[in-house]
Amino acid sequence: MYKIFKFLTFRYFQRIAIKLKYLPFIVVIAISFNMLLPYSSALANTTEVKNILIITSYEQNEYWESNVLKGIYDNLKFENIKPIYKVEYLSITGKDENYFDTQAQLLSLKYKDTKFDLVIVIDDEALNFFSSYGKDIFGQIPTVYGGINNHKNLYKSPYNTYAGVVEHYNVNSLTDLILNAHPNIQQVNVILNNSTFSSVMEEEIKSSLAYWSTNIKFNFIKEEYIEDISAKLENLPSPRVYLLVGNFKTKDNFLVPYSEAISKIKACGDCSIYSLNGGYIDDCGVIGGYVLSGIDHGKLIAQISVRVLNGESPKSISTIHDNNGVFTFNYYELIKNKIPEDSLPKNTLIRNRPTLSGSRLYLTVISVSLLIILCISIIIYQFKERLKNITRIKYEKKRYEDVLEYDKMKTEFLANISHELRTPLNVMLSGLQLLEMHKNKGDLVFKNEELIEKAYYVKQNGYRLLRLINNLIDVTKIDSGFFHLQLETKNIVEVIEDITLSIGEYMKQKGINLIFDTNEEELYISIDTDKIERVMLNLLSNAIKFTPENGTILVTVNCSDDLVKVSVKDDGIGIPRSMQKEIFNRFTQVDSSLHRNKQGSGIGLSLVKSLVELHKGKIYVESLEGKGSTFTFELPVAKDKENPEVAVTSLDGDKSAYNEKIVLEFSDIHESNNF
Repeated sequence: MYKIFKFLTFRYFQRIAIKLKYLPFIVVIAISFNMLLPYSSALANTTEVKNILIITSYEQNEYWESNVLKGIYDNLKFENIKPIYKVEYLSITGKDENYFDTQAQLLSLKYKDTKFDLVIVIDDEALNFFSSYGKDIFGQIPTVYGGINNHKNLYKSPYNTYAGVVEHYNVNSLTDLILNAHPNIQQVNVILNNSTFSSVMEEEIKSSLAYWSTNIKFNFIKEEYIEDISAKLENLPSPRVYLLVGNFKTKDNFLVPYSEAISKIKACGDCSIYSLNGGYIDDCGVIGGYVLSGIDHGKLIAQISVRVLNGESPKSISTIHDNNGVFTFNYYELIKNKIPEDSLPKNTLIRNRPTLSGSRLYLTVISVSLLIILCISIIIYQFKERLKNITRIKYEKKRYEDVLEYDKMKTEFLANISHELRTPLNVMLSGLQLLEMHKNKGDLVFKNEELIEKAYYVKQNGYRLLRLINNLIDVTKIDSGFFHLQLETKNIVEVIEDITLSIGEYMKQKGINLIFDTNEEELYISIDTDKIERVMLNLLSNAIKFTPENGTILVTVNCSDDLVKVSVKDDGIGIPRSMQKEIFNRFTQVDSSLHRNKQGSGIGLSLVKSLVELHKGKIYVESLEGKGSTFTFELPVAKDKENPEVAVTSLDGDKSAYNEKIVLEFSDIHESNNF
């Protein structure tokens, strides 16, 4: 062929030269071409072809072995050698000797006249097959293995005449991770097939059971067909956690795709799935697992294969241990199962993590821009609202100051007008008292009783007005903080008793029974006697107003170690429940539905409450409408530290002055026409 090509080439250029009359030039070209062509042919003849047979254990599309083959193809490259590959997929699913014999016969017939320079076997099943039949089929041939899990036989013959790579899976660390991620589970279900890989993983887990809690049970489910697996998963207890080892087939002997296998498993009930096969992790619904890279594993096999093809004996090459597995997880499954990334081991590979590329980057930029605009809008809104609040606060502060000023002016006005009213009123009452004194001496004689009665009414209403003015002055002092108590240590029981009994004569005139009762005769506490008298006279005055003739007023004093309770109880018309919470409010009166026929300003009970609270006590009312009321005030048992001496209580020294107090406090109800 070469001579023919050279001859034709020469004749071609010769004819052209004759026609074109450039023969010398063409001759030079032809001679040069004739010299270079043998040299190029010599270079082509130096590239040596190597026939390589690869025998795999499983089907053609199996994830792990497909990646191993890719790693071999990409890395088994070196100068002057051209590899020619033949691949045989054994599809081994068990230990059927007849199947092995049949496969051996087929390979023997197929490659009877083919000489291979190297055989590469992948995974345990292919290695075991080749160790039994390889010598008979191919004779003594250099052999490299990979993907081996059961490395116990590698030291025996004929395995020790081969070289290769064994793989190691950190299944125990993966199991620890599963137990930590699901602390409430009581059972881990390990799903296996009949492969050597599954058997080795099962043995490794069982050998480590002592390291895990006795409360955790490992349920090993070993089947070849996905239909049998599904049947065993249906009645498992929840929560379900699966560790998936190996691939599965249908009963028609078709390899089940990874996504379909996971769908069938999940159809048996809610579960969390982990795996040692990277093919399950991408988009099939598996959380993650411990995964060896098939491509990297194939690279290691290729490195040993190059050495063997270069003339090294497989016996002299040490076995490579592939410990380069990586914990690998699916990002979306981690989110779905609420497993935080910081709980995973270091250097964990997260697949399917969202990346900012293309349209996603565009959407992210738009989202961030909108977020910035929203934040700026919120800041502007908050700033405007703050300005409004500052303006409103200034306005409210001004209003508050105005109210305080107005209240101060009102208080001062009430104080001034009260004093202005009391001065002429005292002059008028003094004149009436002078008339009364002359009348009692006989120096003044009224023509008839009608004039005496009119003089009494003038005096009575004068006292009523004086009492109202005094109350207004006291309320004003209390509101402005200028009202102070004159505390003395006195026998509170005696004070209450004297005040009660001092109105006994008046009660007889009214036809009302008066009862005083106490559980102690003496109890000395710090009080302002004058203020306590006003409290009692106000409460007694109220009781008299609403107690019918032949009714009863009961005054009780109950003493304890730290408290004095004084109660004034009447059997009058009572107070409606709706009014009981408001009765102590200023200017509040029982409404007209009670047919009140006595006078009052609505200040008395409010003043009583203030006087009791100045003694650090409290007052309250209990009443049933139509059955009477009970007013009770409580005082703490405390002595005046500045005036520890006990003051003597007596009403005899200035009985007329005390009578004036009674007349003043009872001016709303006093009906005597005695002048």
